[in-house]
Amino acid sequence: MYGYSPAELGLVSLCTNLGDPARQPLSPAAYRHLAQRVRRAIRPAEDRDLCVQDLVDLGYDEAEAGHILRLLDADPQPYLRQLERNGITLLTKLSERYPQRLRTQLGSQAPLVLYASAGQELASRPAVSVVGSRDASPEALALAAQAGRRIAALGYALCTGGAKGVDSAALASCLDAGGSAVIYLPEGIRGQLMRYRRAILRGQLLLLSSSFEARFHPAQALERNQYIHAHGRAVIVCQCQSGHGGSWRGSEENLRNHWSQVFVPLDGSEGTADLLSRGASPLDWAVLQTL
Repeated sequence: MYGYSPAELGLVSLCTNLGDPARQPLSPAAYRHLAQRVRRAIRPAEDRDLCVQDLVDLGYDEAEAGHILRLLDADPQPYLRQLERNGITLLTKLSERYPQRLRTQLGSQAPLVLYASAGQELASRPAVSVVGSRDASPEALALAAQAGRRIAALGYALCTGGAKGVDSAALASCLDAGGSAVIYLPEGIRGQLMRYRRAILRGQLLLLSSSFEARFHPAQALERNQYIHAHGRAVIVCQCQSGHGGSWRGSEENLRNHWSQVFVPLDGSEGTADLLSRGASPLDWAVLQTL
């Protein structure tokens, strides 16, 4: 089994359901709050387990303290072994294999855990992201396919969301050109392993998700758009509708937070014009080559 540090095992115990839907793990915000309190109050040299009184002293009531300790008492290793038997590794934010750009660009908003397929070495490869509409125009689909081929030729990994339309066009052309890709899924990883099995086995594809088997949910899809924008050194927005949809929202959020450089085609659309006015750059393949 992949070697997890004690801190990683603690994070897994606190923040995942360990395969039990009835379990109530801490939310990311609650985990961050706990970690901050513990770091301030307990000296690193104190090599001992937390107790109820420690947590009460940190401001938790006895019920909250008991819940935290029950979460910590669970052994996550059987769950982690089960995941690995299914071809999945759990990457925590404390792991060296965790995508570095998520950690640096998103900071506290980066996901605490990511369920990963084989091919985790692709997470550290320089990448360019491609986003755009599911119901894309023929011109946007052609641009996405061109982007996939160019990204492969330049030696970058493609980062995308695996949706129909722009995502699928870019992914297919990139893989066909011998390139590699990272997909941030808007649903649990379990149901997508067989769909992408060939590319994973060829070492061309890494699947990442913040959940194991959750169904598609719009909120998770919007959240993963942040990961796509932060993961790539640049993002090519093949098509978006001004003020509407995940492609617009993710691109506008990226421009506000400066996660990566945003490129758009000069297609005369309102969406492109609005992104240019907010700081996006006209698509220039020569500039992409020098990232």
